[in-house]
Amino acid sequence: MFDCNKIEEDIKDLIREDIQDVQLKRILIPFLEHYFLYKKNDTIFLPNKIVLGWIILIVNLRRKKVYELDQNFLSKISHSSNLIDKVNFDRGDDSNSSCYLKIKGYDYSGREVIEARKCFFDILKKMYVFMFDNKIFSNLKTSKEISWYINYLTEETEIKIFDKSSFLIKGNSGRIKIVNGENIFIEKLLKDFFDKANRENSFSGGALQYFIYFFKDSLGKEIVNFYQDFNESLFQEQYIYFECLEKKIIRNVTVTLNFNLRRCLVMFYRFVINEAANENIKLFTPQFRYIIYSKSFYKYYEEGYVFVYHNKLEYPPQQDKICVLPDILNQNDTSCGNMRCNFINLTSVNQCFKEDLRQFLWYSTGNLRNTVNYIPKLIEFLNYTMEYHEIHTNVIQLNRDNQKTFPQDMLYEYRSMIELETKSTGHLKGILKIVRKYLSYYEEKYNVLSSDLAILNLKGLGTYKGGTPITENDCKVIYEEFKRQEEKNRYGKIYTIIFELFMLTNLRIGEILNLKRNCLTYENSNSIILKYKSKTSNNENVTQNISPEVALLIEQTLSLTDKFIKDNEQSSIYLFITPYHSSYVDKNKRIDFYTYFKKKIIKSVKSRLDNKDYAPYDIRHTFINNVYREGKKQGLTIVEMAAITGNSYKTANQYYRMFNEIDLYVEAMAQVTITDVDIHGNILKDDNNFLDNNVKRDLGKCSNESCVFGIGECLLCEHFVTFINRIPNFQREIKKYNYEISKSKNPLEIEELNLQKKMLAKYLAEMYKISAEKETIG
Repeated sequence: MFDCNKIEEDIKDLIREDIQDVQLKRILIPFLEHYFLYKKNDTIFLPNKIVLGWIILIVNLRRKKVYELDQNFLSKISHSSNLIDKVNFDRGDDSNSSCYLKIKGYDYSGREVIEARKCFFDILKKMYVFMFDNKIFSNLKTSKEISWYINYLTEETEIKIFDKSSFLIKGNSGRIKIVNGENIFIEKLLKDFFDKANRENSFSGGALQYFIYFFKDSLGKEIVNFYQDFNESLFQEQYIYFECLEKKIIRNVTVTLNFNLRRCLVMFYRFVINEAANENIKLFTPQFRYIIYSKSFYKYYEEGYVFVYHNKLEYPPQQDKICVLPDILNQNDTSCGNMRCNFINLTSVNQCFKEDLRQFLWYSTGNLRNTVNYIPKLIEFLNYTMEYHEIHTNVIQLNRDNQKTFPQDMLYEYRSMIELETKSTGHLKGILKIVRKYLSYYEEKYNVLSSDLAILNLKGLGTYKGGTPITENDCKVIYEEFKRQEEKNRYGKIYTIIFELFMLTNLRIGEILNLKRNCLTYENSNSIILKYKSKTSNNENVTQNISPEVALLIEQTLSLTDKFIKDNEQSSIYLFITPYHSSYVDKNKRIDFYTYFKKKIIKSVKSRLDNKDYAPYDIRHTFINNVYREGKKQGLTIVEMAAITGNSYKTANQYYRMFNEIDLYVEAMAQVTITDVDIHGNILKDDNNFLDNNVKRDLGKCSNESCVFGIGECLLCEHFVTFINRIPNFQREIKKYNYEISKSKNPLEIEELNLQKKMLAKYLAEMYKISAEKETIG
């Protein structure tokens, strides 16, 4: 028989000698007495395990202070796999083995040494409960976490953390003991997932550890032995489980801001999908596979959106929250946003109109993506209609029109309201278009007349204001910045090529970014064909001959991006892609040229630009602008110019009329022809006072240090710079020259004045065009 009192005194001696912190000694000795008070009455007393358990505890607390026994220490020591390694079991004369020199007469078998670990955890648990009951932790910042841990340690109905796993906060899967790890399939998946997450440092704040702890419990009664056992129903159950657990942990434990168990689950399912795909197993529906990779997944999944493809041959979904995923038809159009999800929320629309709106969105003509953008405004219109009827319910109606669902009085009021609220003409047109489209769709049902639609017409709202052609100076600055960014951005060359294609072709931004990898065909040495989807081709492929220079740019892009190609990946069919690393997913993404152009290029050179706010669409307008300038000189017809630019006849006619009518107007005013005149100076939109040398008669400025020429010579000089705001000055000079010519009888003087007037007129015409481009180019 062993003497419990003797064992207790031996352990007290160890505490007094080995524990360095005085306060901790004062805590451990009464705890030891408390512990043995209960053990003395225990019918099963295993002294060797108890002594070894206390030795492990003392060794690990030897240099600790009370305030260090926080949640971090508790987590690390409870997950440590080398607790016993710290204890020296060589009972020789080594002074470092004081724990053993003080305790004599105990024979420890190898099995008892291993099992002592369980005894240690039991002692550790009781120690924390004792310290908490005695309010030792009341002043510690981590008292809340320790309290939460103790609840799990002591409540039999809860999941016990210490019984769940034994891996370190950081480590590899070789050190993991999976929860209920009898399922070999799940165990291997979790270990592979853990290793990948650790390599990529994908998680912090202990979220991954909690996820591993509770994964088996999250499965409930489901048995998962194969990839095919994972399904959307199981995912939903696990998602709810981890969402509730996450809230409970955050409520009871101080965790980092990025602590997210739901994210762990989503990342795990992405990992499972990829692993299954490697074995040619396709899991889940296409909708679920698509949306689980979306950045917006958490928000819209939790808000209850149903994920569908838009198919007019099927009935629309009856849920109020719908996420329409991009399908093959979307992916083939020329919009830059053709791969985005479209979210529809009908919860706020009045019940009277809800089903009508659902049918309209699903079955009406046109692109659903464009319609979705104005759904909130359409809902606002329908709710406004109901409010109008509620207000006028008790009003005696004298006009039968007021019995209509959409009476004209209401339409007038609505239009007045949105005109006051809407600052942008383009936005106002968009609102009126969607409302007109809705009313036209239900023309028969609601007895909508042409006079009703006329109230919401677009007349008087002007034409679409197109882009601003990039000036020659700005074009040079922007291109130099593209080249400079190549040194900073490993994929910068791809963005530079897009800019070069813009400048060398008539392609729109969507047409360039949606080029496929098989877009080139070499028919012979003199003919290279480019195949693409055009904005005006009704989703059909069109072809055009391109120059070897353009073909070379496309070949360069193919060479740069070939190494990114992945089989069975939708984005890999496109030419302009770059690698994208997401958590547990290596994939490709489409080029976001708009953001790169605005944030990387224009922002970097803004202070050096004549125009401070270019957009990618302005690059195409620069190409078009150059075509029409040169086309006018070469005498090309409108049809020929339209073919070169890829515009419709209507758009081409707008450009042609603008350039042609301005020249005719100026020629009539100046009484000279200007088609044979070239100018060498520069015309800028704004005078930013960066030049000080004013030209005579305030027609412009000189970029040289000094100007000594007369007005005629000045206009011929390449250093001459003028601005749109000088148009009145040029008009004044032309009128002055007309007057002087009318009074002169000297042929040589008249000829000289006409030559100078032609230069003035040419500059004036170009200034008119630059000014007009901002207003009329569409």
